[in-house]
Amino acid sequence: MEQQEFLERLFNKLIIDRLNYNPATKIEINICEINSLLDKRRGINIQLKRDGYIGMEVRKCLRNIYGVTEDESEILWNMIRLHLKKLNFVENACEVLYDDYIQYQSDPYRFDGYDLRDLDDFIDFMGEIGYGSSQGDVHSNERINFLNMLNRSDYEYIQSEVFGLIESSWEPDDEYRTINEDIERYDDEDKEFDPLNDDLVSKEQYEKVFKIFDSNPDKIFEVLKVFGFKDNELGETYQKEYNFIHKYLTEYKDRTPKYIRIVFDANDLSDMFVDDRDYDIQKMVKNYLSGDWEYEPIWECMDFDSWLFDRIDESNIKILKKHYLENLEGEESEDDFMEFVESEFGSDIGCAASDAQYAADIEYLHSDFENGIEDYLSGFGGKLQRPVDKEGNTGFGLVYVADLEIGELTQSPFFQDSLSGILEHEYPDSFYDIYNDIIESEKEGWSSEYNYFLPEDKININTDKHFRYGGAGNIDWGYFNEILSDKLSYY
Repeated sequence: MEQQEFLERLFNKLIIDRLNYNPATKIEINICEINSLLDKRRGINIQLKRDGYIGMEVRKCLRNIYGVTEDESEILWNMIRLHLKKLNFVENACEVLYDDYIQYQSDPYRFDGYDLRDLDDFIDFMGEIGYGSSQGDVHSNERINFLNMLNRSDYEYIQSEVFGLIESSWEPDDEYRTINEDIERYDDEDKEFDPLNDDLVSKEQYEKVFKIFDSNPDKIFEVLKVFGFKDNELGETYQKEYNFIHKYLTEYKDRTPKYIRIVFDANDLSDMFVDDRDYDIQKMVKNYLSGDWEYEPIWECMDFDSWLFDRIDESNIKILKKHYLENLEGEESEDDFMEFVESEFGSDIGCAASDAQYAADIEYLHSDFENGIEDYLSGFGGKLQRPVDKEGNTGFGLVYVADLEIGELTQSPFFQDSLSGILEHEYPDSFYDIYNDIIESEKEGWSSEYNYFLPEDKININTDKHFRYGGAGNIDWGYFNEILSDKLSYY
């Protein structure tokens, strides 16, 4: 039992630190330069044979580095190679599932009664079709049922990759094109059309279209192309398209929530502040959020006083007391000690307090920047965070990130004009284009009462509090004592 627990702990450590999937070589084993022995031209089953050359080198490495026995190294190697085979299966399962099964479905999100958007249904679907066993390995008689090795996060990853293929590959087929004929049947050219309130088709027909929309919200505008709306006396094409989208977003009760990622960078956020002639707040905010801020240092130091003396911690008092006793002539007293400290170290203490106050003032100013942003954009429900690129690398500075549900767009008074204006000329790539047009409209009238996402009044920083009077921040006395300790170390 102890051996098993030891091997499992060691194996889990290897999973975290040493074992990965590599698209080029299919596997990555970051111990003892094993990666240099891997050959992308050779199949994964050859490289991960139980008794193959790679396995021999890995077992030797495990014995040398981790001190395991011969038997233990064989057990570990078997655990490692099965894990790597599973990683390879997870990375490539989506293409097989799409190519062999999903692409032939009229609704790519459903298969024989399984709703593939539901993770439990997706798991049952993979089990039902029997995909998950290694078959036909000419290099060994080994058969592996990978489904028994997958956890829920593995299934979630495969599901998301399948959806990616659907979104990039799927187009509505002829069955969906016939819906346009059903829609045209309800065209009434003798009736004036209000795209916001009137019905083009029956409730059942709307439901049919909305289900298509809901199966893939990213493809709504491509579906609209297939319907082939035409201009006539009932209304122009873009008005009919607006009618369907608006009703889908506001009336379809079974609509699946769809979010778009919103990111405001330093340029966007700094423009949300009231600027001034004296301090250039917008530039300050932009520099701070870009991670490239610098302020004029404070050269004047505070005068020594008893209240500052009372803030000195025990460690620094001991250092001061040591210097006092070394130079003491006569009897020791508290008053004499205070006078000595003021005479010999008063400027250091005052400067340490000034430095700590300066740091507190800057921190308070920055917190006002951040609190102002989060309050101003509170309707988005997002937060300030470090920027992260597509590779997952964290950058410098701060950006505001939120996930906006597309139905929220309809709350803006600019929604109808923005969507109609875009549809009149071209199909947008996504709902983000509509959001961006709305935001630009709101930015053009900062004091407008019609803004929904951006409040009427910009963020106002009290410059008198921060710059004219000084001392706005609360001193961190622990930091003050760190500064003082550093100054005293030179004596």
